[in-house]
Amino acid sequence: MYGAPKKEISIDNYRYLTFAKLTRNNKPIKLLSLPSTTSAAQQHLLRVYYQLQVWLGNTFNPKQWGWAMDDNILEPVTTLLPPAPKDLLNMIFYNCTKGYGTNCGCRKIGVNCSIICGHCRG
Repeated sequence: MYGAPKKEISIDNYRYLTFAKLTRNNKPIKLLSLPSTTSAAQQHLLRVYYQLQVWLGNTFNPKQWGWAMDDNILEPVTTLLPPAPKDLLNMIFYNCTKGYGTNCGCRKIGVNCSIICGHCRG
C-alpha cells in the first residue's frame, strides 16, 4: 500500500520514513504527498466497506462506518486524531501572517488552514 515495501507492517512507520526521506532534500514538503496515518486509513476503509454494503443492498448505520452527521448532511470522518500534536501545530501555524491564499504558510505546505492559523483563521 502507498508504494511501501512488502515487509513494512506499519503505515505510520512508512509515513515517517517517507517524511524523513523528503526532508533530506531541503525543499518544502507537501504533506498531502505523504501516506495516510493509520487512523485516516482506518476511516477510509470503513467508508469503502460501507459503500460496498450499500451496493450489495445491505443496510448499515453510516455513522458507525466512517461517516458523521453535520446539519443533516453526512460528512466523511477523515481521522479520529489531530494532524499533529497541538504544541507542534501551535509552533508551526500559530501566527501565519503572510496572507490568505497561496502566500499562507499553511497552504504552502499542503495543509488546509485551521482556526489556529493567525491570519486566515480557517
